Amino acid sequence: MIGIFDLQQKYMNFYKYFRNYIWNFPTIEHLADLEMCIFSAFPDIVQARNLLKLLNYDMKDGMKDSDPDLDEAYQELSDAVNESDETYYKLTQVNEV
Repeated sequence: MIGIFDLQQKYMNFYKYFRNYIWNFPTIEHLADLEMCIFSAFPDIVQARNLLKLLNYDMKDGMKDSDPDLDEAYQELSDAVNESDETYYKLTQVNEV
């Protein structure tokens, strides 16, 4: 089980390195689909796994040289999605007056 905020943070770290390259349009579409999935109110982990696999295929196909920072950020996001079956949303605690 992974928290939604942790998952979103790992995505933002991945995106920080991903944006340093010029990608083709299908790759950008897969990234946008992944972002919408992760930032939805209740992320679908199975869909996120499938989109990450598509994105990984696109990245390997589009890059000639490997970028260790991008690879590490992708691996952290992939591990978080693959090791979790469910997500949770931490509710804020109300301070009563």
